[in-house]
Amino acid sequence: MLFALGHIQQRIAESETGSIKARWEFGQELVRQRLGKQLPHGLRSQIREAFGLESSEITRRMQLAEKFSSPEELKAVCERCGGSWRRIIREELTKAARLPDEIAWRDRMKWRLDKIKQEAADAGHQGELVELLESTLRTLRSESVEMAA
Repeated sequence: MLFALGHIQQRIAESETGSIKARWEFGQELVRQRLGKQLPHGLRSQIREAFGLESSEITRRMQLAEKFSSPEELKAVCERCGGSWRRIIREELTKAARLPDEIAWRDRMKWRLDKIKQEAADAGHQGELVELLESTLRTLRSESVEMAA
């Protein structure tokens, strides 16, 4: 399957505008491989390594294939968005628009939490991390209730 995806990925790399159909085809192939809502274990990592893609790009390609199931629907969205992949992502694939400051803060916090989670996993301290996070959440909830009163 990675071989077949490689040909599609090459077309994507060659042209931004012409690559939308190839991204859609790539996404369709991945949607066919899914078990329920998830790709088979390890497949996302194989795709990331083989093609140098971010997980978010893989997800967007699957979203594109799911949301626009026919070539006619894909053509219509390409026309609406002027053939721009970034515009399709922004206008058609995001759940809800967020303010730039909100996006930046949330992304920074998620990155930090992911880093902490990975450090705990590497050191074998996941249980202790869970305890710390639960304690912190209890304190945060308590402080939020006090501020609201």
